[in-house]
Amino acid sequence: MSERSALPTPPHWEAPQFPRKMEKEAAGSYFKMEGEMAASIKRGTSPKLLRTMVGVLTALSIVILTYSHMIYLPSIPDGRENRQFLRARRFDPAATDLSLREFYKVRAKVLSKEQQQVVDMTLHAWQGYREFARWSDYLDVQSMAGGTVYSHDMALTTVDSLDTLFIMGLHDEFDEASAWVKANLGPLMFQKGEVSFFEITIRSLGGLGLPGSAISFGALGDSYYEYLLKQWLLTGKQNDQLKDMYITAVDGMRSELIGQSFPSNYTFMYLKSESHLAPEVTQFITEADDASFKRTHTELFVFSAEDFNILRPETVESLMILHRVTGDEIYREHGRVIMNAIEKHSKVRSIDDFWCLAFQKVPAGGYRSTENVWLGVPTTKDGTMESFFIAETLKYLYLLFSDDDLLPLDQIVFNTEAHPFPVI
Repeated sequence: MSERSALPTPPHWEAPQFPRKMEKEAAGSYFKMEGEMAASIKRGTSPKLLRTMVGVLTALSIVILTYSHMIYLPSIPDGRENRQFLRARRFDPAATDLSLREFYKVRAKVLSKEQQQVVDMTLHAWQGYREFARWSDYLDVQSMAGGTVYSHDMALTTVDSLDTLFIMGLHDEFDEASAWVKANLGPLMFQKGEVSFFEITIRSLGGLGLPGSAISFGALGDSYYEYLLKQWLLTGKQNDQLKDMYITAVDGMRSELIGQSFPSNYTFMYLKSESHLAPEVTQFITEADDASFKRTHTELFVFSAEDFNILRPETVESLMILHRVTGDEIYREHGRVIMNAIEKHSKVRSIDDFWCLAFQKVPAGGYRSTENVWLGVPTTKDGTMESFFIAETLKYLYLLFSDDDLLPLDQIVFNTEAHPFPVI
């Protein structure tokens, strides 16, 4: 648990008093029953009637005790039971008088081991970015300085990370970042130069909750197909034209598949990698390949130019959705493998990691891209910590290990950059 666990417990999380009262009443009923039984014996009441009374009152006591412990789980000081209580009650801000800030602060007090690890990773990444990039687009962990993506800086990581910090209960960090955005982002955004319309839409406008009144999406990438489905969900499943377009697109893709893997075969690339970090592109041997190529390559292989990992979020996003839909713990196991591999191979742990930091007297921070991940020991690819690492990868890992009612998928739709939008 972090220091935030020491925060005072909101009223909604106080252990209800009536379960204990019910236990006392049940116990009192039992002892009262014993007294009445003794008096009945003195009066000459039949043993058969007494046995019936004993059975009924004992059963009633057991029911009351069981009810008080199983339904009112917060009275049991154990995180697992508390999480079950949350699932049963569908604990969400709308169902309470808590503000959004109080709601996420309360949720941050009941963290699993894996959730706490993700929060710690987020803090390490954010503190490295905040200390060394100083509100730039991204952190370059080789020079431990800020970098700019387009012709001018727009603090992409700052804006992209806002909701992740807020959802995890990191409100001190969120308050500082949001205050900086309010004071400084305007002059940065409105400068001359070339930027990516797509990236600015999903990262900056999405992170600020300002998607615009009308947006059209071109079929120039995977997000087009993603948004066909998500726009249908965002309209409360009312616009069937979007659904039909999505189904048509998916059917077209499936009709052109070369093959389909079996369960636990090639589905989870991270397990096939020696480092448990997936390469950017993985190749398959097919029937069309000539015999000499098949002799020199394994059935699953990676070209050296594509053997790198930049901490992309798509796999952990899929794992989160699959776990939410199926409840199968195997998806959390896969997520745990990925999380630990990132921590092992990508974390910038100390100033000894890079020669250029040798004369700095400050702790390092952030996470880096790696190469040689498929068969060898990963090494640093470049110093870029993309904004999507905090905005997406860490957020989806956190949600993977959270209860289903935290940003529930039937009420929330995530855009490409994992910014949540409520279903209309």
